[in-house]
Amino acid sequence: MSVVYVVGLLLGLFLIGIIVLLNCLAYNHAYAMTHFTTERQKEPAICAMTFRQRLKTIFYGFVALRSHNDRSPDEITNSWASHQFISNGKTVNSWLLGSDKAPTWVLMCHAFGSCKSQLLDEASAFLKQGCCVFLIDFPGHGDSEGDSTTLGWYEAEVVLDAMKYCERLQSQILGQYEVRRIGYGQSMGSVALIRAEALYKKRGIYAEGRGRGTLFDALIVENPFDSLLGTVQNRVKAMGIPPWGLAELLLFWGGVQQKFKPLELSPKDDVKYCTYPVLLLHGEDDPWVTPEQIKSVATSVGSGDAILCFFKGHGHGACFSTDPERWQSSVEAFLVSKGLV
Repeated sequence: MSVVYVVGLLLGLFLIGIIVLLNCLAYNHAYAMTHFTTERQKEPAICAMTFRQRLKTIFYGFVALRSHNDRSPDEITNSWASHQFISNGKTVNSWLLGSDKAPTWVLMCHAFGSCKSQLLDEASAFLKQGCCVFLIDFPGHGDSEGDSTTLGWYEAEVVLDAMKYCERLQSQILGQYEVRRIGYGQSMGSVALIRAEALYKKRGIYAEGRGRGTLFDALIVENPFDSLLGTVQNRVKAMGIPPWGLAELLLFWGGVQQKFKPLELSPKDDVKYCTYPVLLLHGEDDPWVTPEQIKSVATSVGSGDAILCFFKGHGHGACFSTDPERWQSSVEAFLVSKGLV
């Protein structure tokens, strides 16, 4: 057996080992990225981890803790009720706040790892505008069933089911009276709203007797990514790792585990189906969705009627927390100027 043959064999085995290791790491990180747990405490920041904790995190990924509703609607209104509906075989918990006879209803969708109670400040602002507010917990979050997420893919199906449920409530309460419908979302919730509108149009749901050409009359969305691939690449870059190939590998295994198509999750493409006014609120210092990426979403809005509002000094999260006055004035001006309240 020649030396060249042995060296070639060893190199081949080494490369195979690297490929297997990378796929194992990607599989574990994809699982950690899409599943929640209630059994472990929140992990410390990387800089505060022990060597053993760092190795475990490198191999298994960061633990995502399940969110819990730690606030009650009683804080902002006496008029509210809990509701439940089924979506994809899971029970989805929700709150209906304000007068159910209001002419404008707002469906509120939280971000990844969040829950409906973390939207109560924004809900209060909508209530002051005379809206009825319907807040949901996506599966795997808050009080809803499940322990996983698809980062907006199947969450869009939850949005469609939530709107069907609201439609039944509206029919029972208001008869044939048509209300204005607004979608409000943060991050993953924004993505789910945009994708839901696209699915509504593609499937021709409006042709099933509803008489509506759109799912919503307007959207207010915070920090939606332009594509899932783009935001995952940004996160990989933030760890000091070249994103090429690794981001795609993470999404591949995430898609296999959760049975969805992550490379097709693209709000920049889906937003063309939003043929109505859209207000986009975005943190100027968002590390996961760059200004160029959010601008590409804004310019792709189907109606051409998009308003993009940047919040200085704000990263990726609820814009209300950084500047509540600007948030309220921006949203109020949008609602009034578009005749939505």
